[in-house]
Amino acid sequence: MGISLEAIVSNSLSEFWFRATRQIVGNHLVSASVDDFHSPARRFHKVLHSGYVLTKKTTPMSFECVVRGDFDVPGWLEYTRKGSVCTVKLPPGLNRAERLQHPVFSATATAKSGHAVSVAKSEMSKIIA
Repeated sequence: MGISLEAIVSNSLSEFWFRATRQIVGNHLVSASVDDFHSPARRFHKVLHSGYVLTKKTTPMSFECVVRGDFDVPGWLEYTRKGSVCTVKLPPGLNRAERLQHPVFSATATAKSGHAVSVAKSEMSKIIA
């Protein structure tokens, strides 16, 4: 059993952005090289080489953040009900999947029910600070 292509791509993208932004904000990435893993894990090099990373233990902040240039489900559903996406007010009359005039930062968190709920940037800032 190997690592799925989706996991490999996701890991590669995450590694790229963790490295690219580490001077801006610290993160938990230690290494994506199996050679840097603890010795018992190195013997699984063929399995671990593209889908795993070595990290520091942290307390997770469970936000999913997206910068949207257009929007579809679930953003579209919120827009039709409230005229906003993740509490960011948008102009009336937009069509589904229409390109937005300016990119919109949106964040969600997982509620106790297990469903994603929109989080205002200001609320997220308070939680992180």
